[in-house]
Amino acid sequence: MPILKKTDLFHVLFDAFRQHTNSVYFEGGDNPYRFCLEDKFVTVFIGNIHPARRRDVDEYRIQCPGNLPKTLHNKKMSGDTVFVLGFSEDVHAFSVWDPDKFLVRNPGVRRFSVYTRLSGMKESISRGLSTYTDTNGQNVIMFRPDLLGLYVENSTALHQARDRTLRRIAEFYGDIQSGQQTPVPSIKINRRKIRLTRTQYSRSPKFRQDVLRAYGHKCAMCEIQLDLVDAAHIVPHAHPKGSDTIGNGLALCVLHHRSFDTGLLYVQYVKNQGDYLIHMNPARVLHLQKMGRADGLQSYEKQLRSKLFLPDNYDLFPAPDNLTLGNTARGVFLEG
Repeated sequence: MPILKKTDLFHVLFDAFRQHTNSVYFEGGDNPYRFCLEDKFVTVFIGNIHPARRRDVDEYRIQCPGNLPKTLHNKKMSGDTVFVLGFSEDVHAFSVWDPDKFLVRNPGVRRFSVYTRLSGMKESISRGLSTYTDTNGQNVIMFRPDLLGLYVENSTALHQARDRTLRRIAEFYGDIQSGQQTPVPSIKINRRKIRLTRTQYSRSPKFRQDVLRAYGHKCAMCEIQLDLVDAAHIVPHAHPKGSDTIGNGLALCVLHHRSFDTGLLYVQYVKNQGDYLIHMNPARVLHLQKMGRADGLQSYEKQLRSKLFLPDNYDLFPAPDNLTLGNTARGVFLEG
């Protein structure tokens, strides 16, 4: 079973959040990571799931630093939602442990393990959500990456749910996201209503109009027009500083907009040269290669310009501070 580096786990986590909503950005941290998800702060520890190397070949685990319960407890007391997540690269599924029970652990050791089941993770790929009860009496939830947002919104209730209820929730959620299920069904667990919706920020028509006009309806990275260009926020719209101003905007075609939003590409302002340089993000490229999703990389990179195409008016150039903050919010300079 492959062991992913810390940076790879970060990208797995961020990509799963993006599948749930465009209202997400990276706030900081070095595993645990802190994100803002739909205006709520979430602190997450993520580890590699690997065999427990016991007689029971179905038993898998992640290893946690001894001070993790205390760290997450402090974050929870400051208002964050906290949880501990394991990722299996082989199965491509998550396991998550009940935060309330995890936080009361006091192992007094440098490192300890929490356990999950390989069969449950495999089952969650087809069913969406699965569960098993460990020796401490807690429900360990297993699910596909596209259901991470659903878990974050409903973590307390899901850890109290029975397997049949989890299956029903996953089915309804899948229908809603594909537009097949209306109206939204009402599902409750111990009087807690399950939230099955997700948030997408509406785009400002004026922001789009102003940015496209400033760039002549050309992509700032390839200069294509053909009505394939949109206005991209440099600092994500979900961020408190993600303003609808031209200095926080780039005109980008569909391909480069997606590349920019996912952190595959980033822009660096070089003050002494006055240049806005376009870079590939090596950490993101390496992650895609490990995940087997890097086909077309060479041709993509060959067609990439080295500098942004910019507006004629200097006052409409991207604000350097926005570029720095936007890169941070996408985890571009994350190392590990």
